[in-house]
Amino acid sequence: MEKVRRLLRQSEPSHPWGWVFLLCGLYLLAGVVDHDPWKTEDARHIGVAYAFFTGQREWGATLAGTSPWHFAELLYYGMAVATAWLTRGWLLFHEGARLASSVFGAIALIGLTGAAQALYGQKDRWMGWITPLLLIGTLGFLTLHEAQPAMAGLAVLSLVYWGVARIQNRAVMTAFIVLAHYAPIFLDAWWHSEGLAGALAWNIPTQAHLKLLIWFTWPALPLALWSIWLNRRRLSSLLLPLVGTLCALLWFLTHEARYTLALPLLVPLVLLAAEGSIRLKRGAASAFDWFGCVTFTGAMGLIWLGASALHLGWPTQIARNFAKLAPGFHAEASLMALMMGGVVTFIWGWHLTKLPRSPWRPVFRWASGVTLSWVLLTTLWMPWINAYKVGKHIIL
Repeated sequence: MEKVRRLLRQSEPSHPWGWVFLLCGLYLLAGVVDHDPWKTEDARHIGVAYAFFTGQREWGATLAGTSPWHFAELLYYGMAVATAWLTRGWLLFHEGARLASSVFGAIALIGLTGAAQALYGQKDRWMGWITPLLLIGTLGFLTLHEAQPAMAGLAVLSLVYWGVARIQNRAVMTAFIVLAHYAPIFLDAWWHSEGLAGALAWNIPTQAHLKLLIWFTWPALPLALWSIWLNRRRLSSLLLPLVGTLCALLWFLTHEARYTLALPLLVPLVLLAAEGSIRLKRGAASAFDWFGCVTFTGAMGLIWLGASALHLGWPTQIARNFAKLAPGFHAEASLMALMMGGVVTFIWGWHLTKLPRSPWRPVFRWASGVTLSWVLLTTLWMPWINAYKVGKHIIL
């Protein structure tokens, strides 16, 4: 028994929850309050929130449709108005309104953490804090950094998974029985508008779906597939996230290839990927860790090179490309931005050399790389990105 206790103590992660909170907090706030409205989605949703804020639009108008995402839009705009009002006087309206994305992103992380703890219980004590790291490390979650009502839907979805996970798989069938029995009209409406019948009425998947799916779900998708393989003889233990992933995947593949329609995939996919991420074989874990080191070291080097081109005009070809994409832009040196960029780069260097070897290191390093690269990019490039986005119909 003492040997078992000793093994359990050794399996405890050396990084406390505080590090996870700090990393997630940095991810949620970086680049949300310090950029202009970007075309088209970001500016459009901020414009709707401003219309609500100034009383130019009736609140009930967004409830006219039958889609549950209409409720998410209403919820998001309400939160955007609230955050803009609370931060008035020290943030511009669009900056305060965009904080709604951070709020719903935080809710999504909390719900996902609770769902993982409920699903896996004492099976592995790492699951609770591995899942938020996996979510902020998934490239599709970067959409958090714009005004996007789908983030409200993602937050609600994570809470739903948390609630269902607490009462396990019985709730899935119970929910359908209670719609079917007490309110059959709602089940019928869902089936034909949002369910399988409505989904199959759309076109077949295209190459655009595959391309979006590959980058949007990286690296959660391969880790989820590995987790399924590990549990292939007892898939019932993964029933909730597995069914959820299949439903969300069907929904995405039978609709337009838009990233907002792929967002519901992230919650069940990350729940699936959690176990696989800490049960990688040594060679695969080392390869994933090495790939993260090389990828984000290279990314940060390119960001610094771009900053040099913006401020010093070297390399000249990169400087010309920047000038061509944002004509008339003139960079102004910021000592604070340079200092912050130096701190971010130093922290990444610490990650490269000081993180102890353990099963959780590849995921922690990857999530840190995504977060720190994003912070560095928004710190050093944000004025140029603003100038570029104001005249382009492209979302970063």
